[in-house]
Amino acid sequence: MLPKKSGLTVLRELRETSNQVPVLMLSDGAVDIVTCLNAGADAYLEKPLDLAELQGRVRALLWRSKQDKGADIRFADLRIDPVNHKVWRGQTEIILSIQEYDFLVYLTRNAGKTVTCADIAANCWPNPVETFSNIIAVYVTFLRKKVDAKFPTKLIHTVRKVGYVLREE
Repeated sequence: MLPKKSGLTVLRELRETSNQVPVLMLSDGAVDIVTCLNAGADAYLEKPLDLAELQGRVRALLWRSKQDKGADIRFADLRIDPVNHKVWRGQTEIILSIQEYDFLVYLTRNAGKTVTCADIAANCWPNPVETFSNIIAVYVTFLRKKVDAKFPTKLIHTVRKVGYVLREE
């Protein structure tokens, strides 16, 4: 209900400029959650709002935005700059949405260890994500296209019926 643009348009414009400000989408149901998350939203709430849930989600977004303010995170030829929220594979900068970035950071910090969809949902999404939904698989596809597709060594691997692992192969 913005005067000149939709919230989804504003969100897309923010992400196109690599603006990493946390975004909580509030909707009357006219835009679905997957569309918002794929556009780069960090969280989504549908109206009418539960005030306690809104406060909790805002606190979670603020807490998460204060995290990762340290040294680069590295694995193989992957480098993550947590201060500036930038990612490189070799010399190639990779532009990620906030959700993709958080997911990749989680995988990188757990490199060599298989993480389940439940682990990923609990640690990478501020909104509850049903682990039986395909949203995590969708984000794995997004990450593979951006992080692995143009490189001979693949880093993101599926561990069938268990989860995902970051390893060199």
